[in-house]
Amino acid sequence: MALVFLGSTTCDLCGEVLNVDDHMVAFPNAIQNELDSLYGFNDQVFHLTCLMSSVQWQSIDLFLKQYSLFKATKICVGCKQLITNPDEYLNLGFLTTDVRNPLFNYNFLEFHREHFNQCSEKKEISAHLQQQKDDKLWRGNRLDWIF
Repeated sequence: MALVFLGSTTCDLCGEVLNVDDHMVAFPNAIQNELDSLYGFNDQVFHLTCLMSSVQWQSIDLFLKQYSLFKATKICVGCKQLITNPDEYLNLGFLTTDVRNPLFNYNFLEFHREHFNQCSEKKEISAHLQQQKDDKLWRGNRLDWIF
């Protein structure tokens, strides 16, 4: 998460100083694909109005909503139970902003490790991830970690 020092940190879009009364967004460092259209927003701070004026606002807004839900819950997709043991926790992270990409439906999915291994869609997810890699639509090491 980006650090904000009110009165000295500047908005990464407009360059103006962020002040205590400003509505701002500290963008998380959650987009691992260096080729994703939102990758450049990682770990930066913005005035909310600047983000809303961006041509990418729809994608940004959708990402922030998905991320907020992800941070609020730790429910296993496989068993629908709360994941309480960090050693059993596995999440796919953020895979794509492209709503047409089949991986979009798998953004931020969370599993108990054993349930991911039993997941009926594991092969499909792996195939889509491999396709991303083969088609050179992914740059970064997150895919290797998932594989």
